Amino acid sequence: PKGSALPSYLNTINQAAMQQHLILNRGDYKLTQLKKAEFSRYQIVFPVVGKYTQIRQFIAIVLEKLPALGLSDVQITRENSLSPTVEARLEFVLYLQSGAW
Repeated sequence: PKGSALPSYLNTINQAAMQQHLILNRGDYKLTQLKKAEFSRYQIVFPVVGKYTQIRQFIAIVLEKLPALGLSDVQITRENSLSPTVEARLEFVLYLQSGAW
């Protein structure tokens, strides 16, 4: 997609989180212009706390609705085996057309 679609993509991600009752309090965003390439790489990292099934559904919804988005890393930790929630670090990568901002 063109870079001008970025706000719409971020809104879709936020809506998917709200649908699963997850709160995206913070996110790290990094845009990388790739040399001699016709696209830019937009890295998005979210720390998320919730039930494992909520996080899995969130990932599935986002990847289904946004085909230009990829999940590049997932780290999940649980405080103990009896805890109903997990802490996850989700790293997504969105490839955008360079020069189409």
